[in-house]
Amino acid sequence: MRGSTRTYRRVDRMQPGVDVHFCGRCGCTTHFATLPHIPHDMIGANMNLFDREVLTGVELRYPDGRNWDGASAYGYRRPSEIL
Repeated sequence: MRGSTRTYRRVDRMQPGVDVHFCGRCGCTTHFATLPHIPHDMIGANMNLFDREVLTGVELRYPDGRNWDGASAYGYRRPSEIL
């Protein structure tokens, strides 16, 4: 895949915690990155965009962005798994 992404920030928060990037052509979420005011420097990628064989040994985590307040530790929707 190639090309630029568009960015979305939550509008229901005074200070959103992340920029969510998505494909401007098809709308698929590609990745997210925390904003500079967040003490947790973190990025995440949509692993469904990769061929499964190149992900061997990668730990998948399932962040709970909906309930994250941006200040406390990040919560997860379900346990992580190693591919």
